[in-house]
Amino acid sequence: MAPGYTNKLAGYPVFGVAVVKERTTTEGLSDTEGLPLGAVLVVGGGGAARTGVKNCISVYRIVENSKGLGEAQAIVTHDTGSEVCTSIDVSPSGKYVACSMGSNCGLFQYNKLKEKQDNDAEGEFQLLVKWKTDFPSTVPACQNVVKFGLNENMLATGGDDCQVKLWDVQAILNAIQKRQSGDKTVFEETLVEKVHCLAGHTKEIKDIDFEPSGKYLASASKDQGCRIWNIQTGKLLQLLPADTASGLTYRRCQFSSAHELITLQIPNGGRGSSYIVVWTMKEVEKGAVWTVSKVVHVSKGMATSFYLTRNEKYVGLATAGGSISLLDRATFSSLRTFNDVHNLPITGLCSTYSVEKESGRRLEKEYMLSGSIDRIVSVVPVQHSHLKWIILRLSFTLLVILAVFLCVHTLFH
Repeated sequence: MAPGYTNKLAGYPVFGVAVVKERTTTEGLSDTEGLPLGAVLVVGGGGAARTGVKNCISVYRIVENSKGLGEAQAIVTHDTGSEVCTSIDVSPSGKYVACSMGSNCGLFQYNKLKEKQDNDAEGEFQLLVKWKTDFPSTVPACQNVVKFGLNENMLATGGDDCQVKLWDVQAILNAIQKRQSGDKTVFEETLVEKVHCLAGHTKEIKDIDFEPSGKYLASASKDQGCRIWNIQTGKLLQLLPADTASGLTYRRCQFSSAHELITLQIPNGGRGSSYIVVWTMKEVEKGAVWTVSKVVHVSKGMATSFYLTRNEKYVGLATAGGSISLLDRATFSSLRTFNDVHNLPITGLCSTYSVEKESGRRLEKEYMLSGSIDRIVSVVPVQHSHLKWIILRLSFTLLVILAVFLCVHTLFH
């Protein structure tokens, strides 16, 4: 029996993925200028060593093959030279891409080509600026995560120096434009303006996410704490502790709405179970308070990532063992598991939809795309099997029929 998913060789170890979401209104930017809606960006590579493995940013879209399965089709591949990107995010307009590059952040601009190249590339990336964001006391430094805000104006980074930093993207773009126009007063070190430095974590930051209304930011750290920050003031609002008694720490955090934060807690020592912990926000007189509303055991081993599907009915869960599970959004119970999708830990997971291969027209079938250091990009359908429910219902019906038959048989005999 076919596994129900497809694999594609990326050609390099994958360290991060991001998806181009629905457009937001951005002044002066045409909807056709940015990356295609639903496209998935994948980053990774062999690092600075001369391994023969390239460091790349790749863009994929999901097309359906003759068997009706979604598969990844590369539409852009950009060589980042000697520097490997380890995490990535795309701006709401799809025009800009930010990547973690060692202790630096790289800001790229996507330029759509008027005509496809010989290699079928639909666009190209241009590195606009790269600046140092991580300053730990030990070396080598590493920026672990980068996220755009809900518009083009805010970018957040986090890494080994235990600090979240907020950057003014529009100020960076304005400075770059001045430099390109020949303004000699604009120097490389003045291109980047830091808005806030959010200090308080004591170990490296693993994930960050912006709350949909734009008021708050969450940062998940290996120090067993998730912190909620006020974006405007840069002040800490609340510390959400992990279940330290069970030896858990944070791996991922994602706002599902302005009033709900979903977090992934994993074993601090690497062995043990993983849990989804949901925090709900309540407005009080002094501000907002976040409290635990749900704790669900989701994996007997190390989970590495989760992602809310676009239709918000399901949650994808990836593990270090290479499996991907589809969870019910309301209960976080497992509906279907794809085992051995990867043979090494999964490093990135996102949800998108398929498009027609020739026209690029959007189709409504949804998929999850995963990447791993095994150099594979996998595409898994977002649909759960109803077979077990059909079997249960048939079994129940047969039992009822049998009970009625026995009753009738007893009455007449």
